Amino acid sequence: MQEKSKRSLVFAVVAVFAVGSTIASAGFGGRARGKLAETQARMLPAGTSSLTPLVIPEYRLGQQDLEVARSTSDRSVAAGALVRVLERADRIDRGHSLAASVVAAKLFDGVAARVDADPALMNDARLVSALRRTSFASSRRPLEGERVAALTTLSKVPAQVPIRTAGFAESTTMQAMEDVNAALLEMQTSALAGDTTRCEEAAEKTNGLAKQVTVGRGICKMAGHVVESGHRLDRLRARARS
Repeated sequence: MQEKSKRSLVFAVVAVFAVGSTIASAGFGGRARGKLAETQARMLPAGTSSLTPLVIPEYRLGQQDLEVARSTSDRSVAAGALVRVLERADRIDRGHSLAASVVAAKLFDGVAARVDADPALMNDARLVSALRRTSFASSRRPLEGERVAALTTLSKVPAQVPIRTAGFAESTTMQAMEDVNAALLEMQTSALAGDTTRCEEAAEKTNGLAKQVTVGRGICKMAGHVVESGHRLDRLRARARS
């Protein structure tokens, strides 16, 4: 079982117990099921791919390519190796999780450091072209994968409650989704602004069922590192476009 699936399963089990413990105090909603569906449609992207790259194998191969780029004095060989690193990092970044983003950032940082050490590498057309193609999209939304994972897990909770709840489970879940969505968006906005303290404070705002699936304050520094790596890559890409 993939790590993301394991995490989703753990979240789901914890969430079911949380619903059971809060059901008595949850607000009743006559159209709770319909409202929950509306909340899901509003917060969750359509057609999200479940396919993820083999992050660790790609990272190891990327590190090998970085070592080639660092150890050779042949700029053509070094540039070719850096192109491969960029391609691997881009594939890793499609993993749609903060963990994948952090791993990709390490490879992007390695490319930037090698080019900083030898700016003449930017005379290689292959490297320039690869930099222009590279996006590191997750550095602009570093917590999007965590947001989608948490909301997807929550959206499945009512179906796992083994008793009829007359809309209580749906109402509780809907409110938890609103709380989680708000918290993770605030955390992400703070990370993008370089404000780790505010990100950590936002991580502590949820409670009840929402608290069970909100990723803790520990990810704020990780998200901040991804954002910084993205800025560094953007500066390198700007040189490639000039």
